[in-house]
Order: sequence, then structure tokens, then C-alpha cells
Amino acid sequence: HVTDTQYLAEAYPAVYARMLSWIADAADERKIGFVQHTGDLIQNWVDPDQSDERAVVEYERASAIQAILDDAGVPNAVLPGNHDAKRGLDFGLFNASFGPDRYADQPWYGGSIAPGDNRASWSRFEAAGAEFVVLSLPYGYGEAELAWAEQIVAEHADANVIIATHEHLRPLMVDEAARRSDASRWNSRADELWSRVIEPNRNVVLVLSGHFHGIGTIVSENVGGVAGRTVAELLADYQEFRTHTGARATGFF
Repeated sequence: HVTDTQYLAEAYPAVYARMLSWIADAADERKIGFVQHTGDLIQNWVDPDQSDERAVVEYERASAIQAILDDAGVPNAVLPGNHDAKRGLDFGLFNASFGPDRYADQPWYGGSIAPGDNRASWSRFEAAGAEFVVLSLPYGYGEAELAWAEQIVAEHADANVIIATHEHLRPLMVDEAARRSDASRWNSRADELWSRVIEPNRNVVLVLSGHFHGIGTIVSENVGGVAGRTVAELLADYQEFRTHTGARATGFF
């Protein structure tokens, strides 16, 4: 799980490249079945009035670095965070770098929500003899994405399903447990994702997210009234961890 590489794409691309090179080099030994990036690949494409000049440079960097996994044959997927799509309003640059055509020939790529639009996609892989499907949902997903997710999960009832999205959990704090996000007005639909896609489908086992700085986990037991069914929801966003010099260049994941 990799997320929120925005500061690395902006200012420390060598650190970003080292992260993915480590994964590619360790894939066989550590039996890495899949790598999911949960958004904010870049930094400077979040505000509606931003020009695309800087964003294009950062997308070129992120595209080349993510290709380390592609070239190594490591199954992987990305999704757009709020910094990748002007707060979920403009997916043009994201699709220019990470559109369906980029992944169409990869054996793990299942498809996208619409032709030419990879803001939501699904992938598949096998690990330890088990079949997995990964749903990648964008920041600010709405009814169209939720309905699409319901359909994909239903079509793969025999696979273990992992759902990845940019914003889902808020972090564990000193005085507050991790919880599903409800703090970004209409963009936060974590509870609806749970009630419509996760809880009713016993093959959904894991949710990955970023966006909020920090880490957090919710482990739910006997989900949907199914004895022994466990679902883990994870936030693992280390973008504000810093080196001893104060630089956002730790490259943790």
C-alpha cells in the first residue's frame, strides 16, 4: 500500500523512485501480490485556479516512477486523490498519464468505469492460491462509482475483494480512535460505502485509504451477521513524517 506521494513527486522524486524500486526488487522474495496507490500521486493539481504547467511536470515524474512496477511485472493500480483531479472535478491530466490504455495489456487489469476514464478501475491477482479483486475508487466518488462498485463486487462473488479509495478513515489520535471519515461535507461517503458495498458482500475483506495524515485501523468482526467474517479498514499515510532536517522525504509506506 502506497499513498500520498505528492510531496515526493513535487520535490523528492528520487525518494519516490527508491520506494517503488524496493518493492519491485523485493516482489519475489516477499511474495508481493499487488501494489495499490491510494491517490495524491502529485501535489499541484488540487485548486480550481491552478495552471497545468507544474502539474504536468509532476505527472510525468509520477508516471515514470510508477512504471518501475509496470516494467517489473508487479501487478499494481493507482487512483486519483484530491490533489490529482482538482478536488475530484477534473480527471483530464490523471487519465492522460494513468488512463485505461496504459494498463489495457496488463494481465492484472480488469477494466475502468467508462471508456477512456480510469478514475475508477478494477484489477485482479492471485496470491497463496486465492483469487483477489481490487476496486480502486477516486476521491469524491458519488452515486455512479458506488453503483459501479456494487456491480463489480457482485460479478466476482468467488474472489476476495479489496477496496481502495483515497479518503475513508480518519487517523488514530491520542484521545480518539480511528473512525470512518465524515468531515469533508459531501465528499465523505465512507459510511455509505460500508453499508452498500462492504457490509452486504461477504467477499469484501479489506479497505485501504490515505488522505488524512497518520495511521489508523478498524477491524470489524462478524460483519453482516456472518459468523467469523472479519473486515479490516486501514489508513496508512506517512506524508507528514519528516527526516531529521525537517524534509518530507522519509519515503515510508
